Amino acid sequence: MTRTPSVSSPRSLPTGDRLNLFGLVAVFLLLVQLSTHWQIFAKWRRVLLSITWLILAITLWQLFQTHNAIDALLEIETRSVGAGFDPLHDFYELVATVQWITAVIHLAVMLTYSDKPPTTVAVAPPDQS
Repeated sequence: MTRTPSVSSPRSLPTGDRLNLFGLVAVFLLLVQLSTHWQIFAKWRRVLLSITWLILAITLWQLFQTHNAIDALLEIETRSVGAGFDPLHDFYELVATVQWITAVIHLAVMLTYSDKPPTTVAVAPPDQS
């Protein structure tokens, strides 16, 4: 079963395709953010953000592939699913969970990047005269 959706707007796409499109935009924007802030981050933070970004990109690609395989097993006319749907769907949910956990880690590392020691403000003691 091959889908050929109208691509006039993201709203006209099937839900899975719409989510994949939003995921693609998000992964691209995270790459832009990582590349524009590269010099600000400490080395360990750059490595961690690069690894989490790579996991996000790989899991997004895997979700694209798995979603297409799941769609091929759907029988719209009879409202049933073909053989092999359950293990494939379980795999899809596992990949989505890995992606979600990785995104939370990436976001936490990205938003807490203050690698410089906090600046202290010298306060003069009150005048004792």
